[in-house]
Amino acid sequence: MHIDESVITTVTPSAEQKQLVRAIRLGFAVVLTLTVILGGIGLYQLNSVNASMSKIVTVNNSKIALASAMRDAIRLRSLSINKMLATEDYFKRDAEILKFYDYARSYRQAREQLMALGMDEREKAIIEKLAQHAQFSQPLVREVAELLMENSLPRDFNHLFTRATQKQEELLELLDASIELQKEYANQALAAAQSKFEYTMASFLLVLTVLLGIGVIIARIVVHYVGNKNKALALKNLELEKARAKADDTTRAKSEFLANMSHEIRTPLTTIIGFSETLLDAQLSGKERQKAVTAIRNSGKHLYDIINDVLDISKIEAGKLEIEVLAVSPMDLVRETVCILESKATDRGLQILTEFDVPLPKTIMTDPTRLKQILLNLCGNAVKFTQSGNISIELSFNAENRQMVFTVSDTGIGMSQEQVAKVFSPFHQAEKSTTRFYGGTGLGLSISKQLAQRLGGDITCRSEVGKGTRFTLSISAGDELPGEWVREVDQNREVCISPVQRADTPQLSGRVLLAEDTPDIQTLITMLLEKAGLSVQAVDNGAAAVRHGMQENFDLIIMDMQMPVLDGLAAIQQLREAGCQQPIVALTANATQEDKNRCLNAGADDFMVKPVDVDVFYHVLSRYLPDKLDTHPAPEMAAQVPEEPVADSDDAIDQELQQLINGFVSRLPDTVREITTYYRQKKWQELAISSHRLKGAGGAFGFPELSEISSKIMEQVKPGADDKAENHLQDLIERLNQRCQQITKKAG
Repeated sequence: MHIDESVITTVTPSAEQKQLVRAIRLGFAVVLTLTVILGGIGLYQLNSVNASMSKIVTVNNSKIALASAMRDAIRLRSLSINKMLATEDYFKRDAEILKFYDYARSYRQAREQLMALGMDEREKAIIEKLAQHAQFSQPLVREVAELLMENSLPRDFNHLFTRATQKQEELLELLDASIELQKEYANQALAAAQSKFEYTMASFLLVLTVLLGIGVIIARIVVHYVGNKNKALALKNLELEKARAKADDTTRAKSEFLANMSHEIRTPLTTIIGFSETLLDAQLSGKERQKAVTAIRNSGKHLYDIINDVLDISKIEAGKLEIEVLAVSPMDLVRETVCILESKATDRGLQILTEFDVPLPKTIMTDPTRLKQILLNLCGNAVKFTQSGNISIELSFNAENRQMVFTVSDTGIGMSQEQVAKVFSPFHQAEKSTTRFYGGTGLGLSISKQLAQRLGGDITCRSEVGKGTRFTLSISAGDELPGEWVREVDQNREVCISPVQRADTPQLSGRVLLAEDTPDIQTLITMLLEKAGLSVQAVDNGAAAVRHGMQENFDLIIMDMQMPVLDGLAAIQQLREAGCQQPIVALTANATQEDKNRCLNAGADDFMVKPVDVDVFYHVLSRYLPDKLDTHPAPEMAAQVPEEPVADSDDAIDQELQQLINGFVSRLPDTVREITTYYRQKKWQELAISSHRLKGAGGAFGFPELSEISSKIMEQVKPGADDKAENHLQDLIERLNQRCQQITKKAG
């Protein structure tokens, strides 16, 4: 860029400006010098006044405090005598007479300290009167106190008591006079100091008048400078406030999210555990078995939906929980809720009753997952807080507001009106003992109320201590009136008895390599593969999978991710690097998108999670394996086919599955002993491997608590663990052993 030098000018200060600058500098230097000098004198004077005032105040305050302490000691001695006189308990009299003598010691110490501070004639006169009066009155007071320790009082006791009281009052009057005298001295000293202070301040007024002009200029400069700084600071504070608000929102969102998920998962998970253990009973009737399978399937599907939501909701900011509006039968939701909670209610000797106030809409438009979550929370609380009686669920339709109304009533412990007013507050339960006895975080009702409001309604509560509680949930039925209505309902219908609709097992063709290190899960998946007509080669580590995959021909490879010798990811990478083109499906208990991406990036073609969903499992197999061609038997072979009906394949697979569960339970004590031994010997690698196997098998066979404990053991296992980690491991090992004993005992 070219600059025209002709337009560049140099501004040179004029002589007048230079003189003005010199004058300002000189004036400022003079003012500054005078300010420093006068400021020093003023500071010296102020320091002198301050020191004098501090000394006066300190001494007088000390004297007042000591005189007050003497007065308090006299009053407390009188109080001790009155307490001794008022009680017949000689132990209490012993205690009071000890205090009586202790107050005398306090009086004496305060008097000695007061005399050590120095006194003038007026003060000495008061102290001498106190000494003379005390010489006569205190033996009399002591005599009264000691007489009260006798079994009987003399006839003239009342006279002695009255005289002692009068003498004590006279002592108090003298002490009050001493205190007033000290206050008078303090006021006089303060008045003198005030006069000196006023003189010093008058000197400063002259200086302030001279410096006022310069002070204004300096003030303007300072104000301008500070103003600019304040603006910058305000902008910075605004940025920090926004950052803090964002962090608070994030923290609150995480807390609300975790609490929400915890309450969504807990109740159906309890149902799955309970019914899974029930299935171990060999004496279970077909009807009861069908009921248990139905409850497990319904609860499992509900949990599966929640886990899928977790992957999405974890990426959403707080307050952005989406509502998915679908057509749903409110009566079916009530029946499913009853089915999930019926086992727990029956164990507690309770009955869940349903009442449908027809006519009712056949379907409404709402979010079925959130509505079911609310119903599970309300009904679960009713079961939890009811010791005897029943729980009633009433369903009705409010045509005026186009709202479905669910009323959950119980005959439980009930709540006071004060507790009802706080019942929807987050982290709140009726009282601390409720949390200790019944458990829970106190978030469920708060979450349910917010969800109800998101669904276009609300929750209200009425309760009475000792009689029960009634929650009324209302939600919007949709923008338009329902089209179809239910006008008759069989109130005696058994809601939990409904046949499980199995997906048809596909018949596929091909040879499958299965890499899975947990024997029970390997057996289960092998059974499912063979049921589909597939040939299976099973191995228990990644290295063996690579060897077989390169030496033999397979149509599909199913690869577990966590295995000994060589893990699944490394095995997939080695197979792909060696030129293996067969489809590979990754199988893992880690279900996050990050885990899925890691498997796909390693070379896997597809991804499945454990525990295995049979429908999803067969659907994935069908993507990569062809259907088996229909074949017709030769005539001579057909003639050999027996005329008797063949056993239903679903029944056969149920029997095989039951045998697998029984085998897992029979081997469970040995597995737990192995884990316990590895812990005691501090063989952390072996402990992690065994815990990983038990984690996968527990989830596959309906024992999620075993999977949870094993997962926590894996998290804690590491070489050189500190004492805290080892103590936590010990607690987990003990829990694992207790759970093992419960399962094996129930299995019989």
